Parts: sequence; structure tokens; C-alpha cells
Amino acid sequence: DSDQKFYALWGSPVHWIFFHKTHITLTRSSADELLDLSESKLREIFLSEFREFFPEFINKNLSTSK
Repeated sequence: DSDQKFYALWGSPVHWIFFHKTHITLTRSSADELLDLSESKLREIFLSEFREFFPEFINKNLSTSK
């Protein structure tokens, strides 16, 4: 788990990751080009980026929600 409360991800389609006590929030600013993507494709992109920047979570079972 991260000691930081949030990170900015440069060069990623995910711009911000916020670590809360019970959950993690991934955020994209100005996401017009993502509007036409399916929910499953968005999940795939965001989880892939999250695991790329935070490899310590690769083998953890992560659940997602809206």
C-alpha cells in the first residue's frame, strides 16, 4: 500500500490516482476522447495503467466499480 495520498501520472491516460483508507480512485481530466469507449475498455485501460505505475499491485485481486 502507498504512503502517499495521491499521485499525478505523467504520460498516462490516467492523470491522477488517489489512495483512500478503503479504496483507490483513478481520475482522468478532460476525457472527451474516452467518452465513446465501453465500460470494460475503460476498466482495462485504467487497471493496466495502475498496475504499470504500481507494480506491487500486479498480483493483488482488485475489484472495480463505477
